[in-house]
Amino acid sequence: MKQKLFALFGLIFCLTFAFSQTKFSGKVTDKETGETLPFVTIQTQPGAGGATTDLAGNFTVSSTTAIKALVFNFIGYETFTYKTQGYNENNLNIQLKPTGIQIEETVVKVKRKKMKIPKDTAAVSLQQLIVDNKDNNRPKSFSSYHFKEHTKIEFDYYNFKDKLTQLKILKPLSVAFDYIDTTENEVKYLPMLLQEKLSEHYYNQNPQKEKIKDLGQYMTGVQNVSAMVILDDIFENFDLYDNIIIAGGKSFTSPFSTTGLLTYRYYLTDTITENGKDYYQLSFYPKSQESISFLGYSLIDPKTYAIKYIEFKVPEKANLNFVSEFVVSQSFEEVEPSKWMLKAEFIQIALNPISRKKGRQIMVRKNMERGEIEVNKNYPDSIFEGEKQEVADSLKNRTRDWWTENRVQALNETEAGILTMSDSIERTGMYKTLKWFGHLGSTAFLKAGPVEFGRFYQFVSWNNVEGVRPKLGLRTNEDFHENLQLWGYLAYGIKDKQFKSFANVRVMLPRENRKWHVLELNYKKDFTFLGQDYEDQQFAHDNIFLALLRRGPLEKIIMMENFTLTYEREWVKGYTTQIKLGPKAFYAVPGVFDFEKNNADGTTEFVEKINVAEISINQHFGFGQTFYENKYYRFPGFSKKPVIDLDYTVALKNILGSDYNYHKLELKYYHRLSSKIGYTHLNANAGKIFGKLPYTLMFIPMANQSFYFNGRAYQLMNEFEFVADEYASLWIEHHFDGAIFNKIPGINKLKLRSLISAKGLIGNAKKANINEFKLPAEMSTLENWYVEVGFGIENILQMLRFDFYWRLTQRDKPGVQKFGVKFAVTPKL
Repeated sequence: MKQKLFALFGLIFCLTFAFSQTKFSGKVTDKETGETLPFVTIQTQPGAGGATTDLAGNFTVSSTTAIKALVFNFIGYETFTYKTQGYNENNLNIQLKPTGIQIEETVVKVKRKKMKIPKDTAAVSLQQLIVDNKDNNRPKSFSSYHFKEHTKIEFDYYNFKDKLTQLKILKPLSVAFDYIDTTENEVKYLPMLLQEKLSEHYYNQNPQKEKIKDLGQYMTGVQNVSAMVILDDIFENFDLYDNIIIAGGKSFTSPFSTTGLLTYRYYLTDTITENGKDYYQLSFYPKSQESISFLGYSLIDPKTYAIKYIEFKVPEKANLNFVSEFVVSQSFEEVEPSKWMLKAEFIQIALNPISRKKGRQIMVRKNMERGEIEVNKNYPDSIFEGEKQEVADSLKNRTRDWWTENRVQALNETEAGILTMSDSIERTGMYKTLKWFGHLGSTAFLKAGPVEFGRFYQFVSWNNVEGVRPKLGLRTNEDFHENLQLWGYLAYGIKDKQFKSFANVRVMLPRENRKWHVLELNYKKDFTFLGQDYEDQQFAHDNIFLALLRRGPLEKIIMMENFTLTYEREWVKGYTTQIKLGPKAFYAVPGVFDFEKNNADGTTEFVEKINVAEISINQHFGFGQTFYENKYYRFPGFSKKPVIDLDYTVALKNILGSDYNYHKLELKYYHRLSSKIGYTHLNANAGKIFGKLPYTLMFIPMANQSFYFNGRAYQLMNEFEFVADEYASLWIEHHFDGAIFNKIPGINKLKLRSLISAKGLIGNAKKANINEFKLPAEMSTLENWYVEVGFGIENILQMLRFDFYWRLTQRDKPGVQKFGVKFAVTPKL
């Protein structure tokens, strides 16, 4: 018996020793800069074991045999050997010293030819082959394809502290604390929101046709599905075959851009075997850690030079705000021999307003997966009938059972918990209070059941014409009626002792495929700015904040009364028509705008008001442009393509009391251009008036006499300085996004960003129009180009922008400002 026990204990001891592992883990960094180093090769001594650091520079090495040393190798750094203590060691901090790039020789197969070239040159050659074969590896190289795409976006409160559960103010939300979870790194997080979207995609190459069907979409805690377009913009699938990748309004140079060699260094770091097939592992690393770029690695198919898998992140020192982590991975599936298509995408972004890595953060995760992928099939023409994008009528009303049956990827435990949690939280008073303050912050209206009071920054203001101006606005919301909004305000001038009023009825008409469709009727009698539409003046007149920031008191405003009927309809996605008609009258303001009419016999007379009745038609072409919508209004968002507006206005004399007959044409062009050195805003406008009319109805350029920057105005032009009945303008503003400051040692740590701008305007006016009414003393025609140029610095303290402007023309005119400084609060990613 003793012998059997000794044998048993001996066997247990041997097995324990045989299967015990020695484990080492830690992080590898640059000794000089402290930056983490991904893709560092680690070899064990003795033995043939090893590992590679991940994107964050972390590594883990384990072995069943004793490890005496770890050898760290990375191109461009000296080899470093770490002698171990012979037992487990964690949290190692390995620092590598930079040196010249070490070149080794290897054999790489390029189009069936064997070439013996330096390792880094082979990586460059491989990158060029990927670029050369882009068109063959894009999905549109198929004669046709179909797939279902399922996207889940989760919002988590990351690095959650237990002491928060004890706060009395959060006690009403205590139900959420039951869903606190922990990451693999033992960091607690609280799941908050979940968005799901399911769509179906069809494509046919010849003839080229495409159909996208949005089948279902919702977001916990958000009833307005259209508001999710913001997330759709930010989390649009990355196409690494594009030269420039737009994310969060930033222009990232793709590692497979035709100009990628200017931004990245490339290394062939390994050959990976999966399912009996070999793939090149091509790593890429930005030459400047502050640049808007990526670092990561990809697995490349050696036959087609297509991406099989890619994983990358934004460098820790990149010139970005509020983002402490940005990681993306994509998997591609070989749907046919040597033909690949994106199968899945994962994005993880950590948002941190105070930019502390270890502070509390909002973690956003996107999981996208495609199912039912099929290619080169024949699809009936009926599938492609109608518009390119089709939205299901019941998009936001899909039941839980419908989602369970149609999801491509099931909800995990955390995501399922968010659905249960949101149902409970949305019924709490605390949630409703937070929602109320969120509404106030986003709209400036104080909600009281079915009505709202606002905007709060317009409750009181002042100017030289009205004096102190109290104002009260009131409007209804969706609690009053889902498709009808009533809106009005009443204001009073203490100095001029006049009431001003506004009344508006807005009806949301039936919408097909969620295309915009609105009818509006309004009456307004109030002071306004000449030559400016609603979008121009909504933040300029009766705004208490801008009143405080003006260089001088506001004087040049005019009383206008109008009655307008507006019909707006989006015919197809990207093409909208707006029709406006109705009479309006301009009233003389003594000492400010005196309407002194010049008669044919040489005499003059003062006119109390000018009457006109107009019909205007606006054609808006914004294919690819996104809009943010609430219940009653929509606001333009991002567009990768040009946006064009064509306006035509006609006024007929003696119709509805009109004093004049004229035609007005105006063309507006806007395009945002992206490049590896930032992005450019390009605006080109032109207009012409046919017929006789007074200066109040002509083109009057918008000026900015405030210290606050106004992107829609000329910064150094005086108000009502110029008038024209034909004009052309060109504005260019280029944002370098740190491309210059990133290259200046020391300065690059401040994450400053530079920009340059130039604005030019030329115009003319016929004598008949100039002589119709005596022009105000400060107003004149534009005989030559008006030009101003500027240089700016933005992202100061991640919030501020300062612009320095110089006026280059008409500098000798009295009262003009030759140089000026403007500022703005413009937080950006």
